[in-house]
Amino acid sequence: PADPDAIAAQARALIGVARQTGDTRYWGRAQALLAPWWDKADAPADLAVLQATVQQGRHEFDAARKLLVATLERTPGHAQGWLNLAALERLSGRYAQSLLACDAVSRAGQALYASACRLETQSLQGQHQLAEQGFTDLLGQVRQPSQQSWLWSLLAEARERSGQDKAAADAYTRSLAFEADLYTSIAYTD
Repeated sequence: PADPDAIAAQARALIGVARQTGDTRYWGRAQALLAPWWDKADAPADLAVLQATVQQGRHEFDAARKLLVATLERTPGHAQGWLNLAALERLSGRYAQSLLACDAVSRAGQALYASACRLETQSLQGQHQLAEQGFTDLLGQVRQPSQQSWLWSLLAEARERSGQDKAAADAYTRSLAFEADLYTSIAYTD
């Protein structure tokens, strides 16, 4: 097999295309790249997390969660793995477990992502004012367009959950102005 770091970079790029375009063939292409390490207990942590990302993208949530838990047991400082696990826990309505995963992101040294992780979970728990203020604070701290787009989309969803449709539409528009992506476009359309 080729260099795991090079494979990881290529798989991330394919996953990005799958997310941006909605073309599911790119999930399969990423899986093909990861094939030499697929379901291997000793796969490098980055490649195992990417496998779980592909599984999550194909809605194989139980398999993705199982793989992430096993990977994080042997590599507890893997921030992206914890973020993925937090998202899966939120998807299952397991908010306490999601918050624990968010805390692990913080321990892995990713304060911005840990904060956003916690705020998204709290928003889903109905803590709308806390989430809105937190996302607004985070937006004041970032300058990268991709991070601004991402945080605006999270704020838009939080506003939508709290019944602030006009404010949510404004946040979706701001997110898409920084960086258009399929997920946010669909959420805004909905």
